[in-house]
Amino acid sequence: MKKIEYFYADLFLPKISEEDFISIEIICDHKDFLFEIEPIQINKPKAIRLIDLKLQRIRKRIMKLTDTLVNKNSSEEELKPIKKETDQLDQTLNEIKKVVFRMKKKERSELIGRIYHLKRIHETKQQKKEIQSQEEIGNCIISQLGWLEALKLGDCLCLSFDLGRNENAIADPSQIVIKEIFSSMISAQSYLDSVEYSLRLVTPSGDTNGISLGNSHVSVHGGFDTRNQGEIVKGQSREPITGILPLFICKENWNVARHKIRPVFGFMTTLNVLGYSYSQIASIPFLLLNKAAESLKTEFEKIRFNWIFETCQRIYQDSKQLRDEIILNFNNYLKTPLNRLKDVISNNAMFLAQCVVALRMGDIHFKSSQDIFKFLTFLIEEELRRRQPRKIRLLTQVKIIERCLSILNVDQEKYIEQPLKNYRKNVIKKIEKLDSYLYLDFIYQLKHTNQWSQKDEEHFEKLVSEENIKYYIDNLKTIKKEIRSKNNQRKKVLMKRKMIYNQKIQNLQKKKYHQKKSITKRPVSLIKNKKTDFKIHNFQKLNSKHSMASILRPVEKKKQERQRKKQEKQIKEHPKKQKNKKLKKKNNEKREEIPNHMIIDQDLINCEDTCVKSLFQLKKELLKRNEWKQTDEEYLLKIIKFNTNKSKQEKPEEVINEKDSEKKNDK
Repeated sequence: MKKIEYFYADLFLPKISEEDFISIEIICDHKDFLFEIEPIQINKPKAIRLIDLKLQRIRKRIMKLTDTLVNKNSSEEELKPIKKETDQLDQTLNEIKKVVFRMKKKERSELIGRIYHLKRIHETKQQKKEIQSQEEIGNCIISQLGWLEALKLGDCLCLSFDLGRNENAIADPSQIVIKEIFSSMISAQSYLDSVEYSLRLVTPSGDTNGISLGNSHVSVHGGFDTRNQGEIVKGQSREPITGILPLFICKENWNVARHKIRPVFGFMTTLNVLGYSYSQIASIPFLLLNKAAESLKTEFEKIRFNWIFETCQRIYQDSKQLRDEIILNFNNYLKTPLNRLKDVISNNAMFLAQCVVALRMGDIHFKSSQDIFKFLTFLIEEELRRRQPRKIRLLTQVKIIERCLSILNVDQEKYIEQPLKNYRKNVIKKIEKLDSYLYLDFIYQLKHTNQWSQKDEEHFEKLVSEENIKYYIDNLKTIKKEIRSKNNQRKKVLMKRKMIYNQKIQNLQKKKYHQKKSITKRPVSLIKNKKTDFKIHNFQKLNSKHSMASILRPVEKKKQERQRKKQEKQIKEHPKKQKNKKLKKKNNEKREEIPNHMIIDQDLINCEDTCVKSLFQLKKELLKRNEWKQTDEEYLLKIIKFNTNKSKQEKPEEVINEKDSEKKNDK
């Protein structure tokens, strides 16, 4: 290795700072040699200083000679020595000129050589960067081309990943789900070619064209369902690739990548190459940036994050519309909760990634640390509100809600208990009104049985007046006793009546249960609707905290259910002891609670007729309220007589049948 030192004048080049030795390649005599160049501070050489001194002396001598010639009238003999001196001065000047020209030639040649060396150094640095980037990025798994070779062919390298989509992603690409980002690289053209090839192999219905694959188009691209798994290309480690992102490596590469990004994103969202829209490029790269930020453990994951961040940064620089939207949403985000809803910001993770890029570019800035804290708390609050469980069935979901309430500092008494109390009052009023309609339905169903005639309808309507309709009998129960009679015809009739009565009561119980359940449900639908009485009275100033607290189920109910289950387990362990205790308590309570009018009517209630039973139950309820009249009593006695006459007419048939059966047995 040789050391080459270059000396330059201050006029031609500025001073160069001292740096480390740099190894470069120089082409010399059509051969490659490696030289170590040591940049040295440039100074004037001594030769130039000596020449300047000589020239000054010559000028002084010439001035003296000119003065002598002008002032004196000298002869030819006197002029001869002056001529000799002038000739000598001419020779010295010519020699100085030659030396100066030689030095300038050397300086010029050295300057040109230095410029070529600097160009070569710059080229080698660029080549090193390109080689390093090509080694870091890698080659395409299908065409085995690097990004430089692909750029020459009008193509670009892309990062591969797996995605899932819904039908809503066509209108809103932020709903695309990015499942995983892979390490294998693929070019844009080879991705589109593989899509075309894999779709040609398989028909839409699943019938193969000469190849036994047995799959449909859904198995290739995944369809419009996030649960489906597609596979367009297999990666280096046999991973299913369904999407790609063209990367920003340099300006020349981006000029190609920004044109290739449109058909790729169009196919990924709409399953059509021509389905590109502006919202796709404004959402998909930022969703990938958020996914890449989840894991930054290894060096490759950090490098991959930088690739995606640089592409997002370049997209942000190119589109003015995107910049204006992000800045406007960010400025309005802290003002009101209406600007945080899904209509304005479709995806919070995507919005956070966009804000990070805008912060790096300097278009967005926080005034203080409190603004950062507010921004993050509002963003977490909105995300928790969107991800809350609709139905609480597991204990883990209850714990999640408890944590949400503790994080958001929700006052349960103010936002949950008080609105529920006010709501329950209104619900009880509605239930009282509905009970009257249910009782009417029950009465009219009983009227259609065979025991009711047209003459009795007028008397019955008097009994069921508007005042009596208000009181609904809660103790209606189905008949569980077995019907025992030796007469088969009588038995069949009673069985039919029992079936009809039980079905009607069961239907009424179901109606009552469903209506009560629909009214006493949590008021989710009332809050989601735009205008309701409940919202106007209880939520005049509605914000995200109010709506979240109102939709959340109260945790106290779940605690009560846990206690009840524990009690049931204890009963299963010692059933006999606890059953005996309960029976004793019930008997004592019955003896104390049963009034006189109930004891009097017990014998009458034991009759088999269902309609009479229901009327006696109604009588008990009215006697408690002191609303039973004499006209009602007379009408009830008529019905009992009518039923007893029917039973007497049917009894002789039973006796005859019993005698016939005894004779048959004797024979």
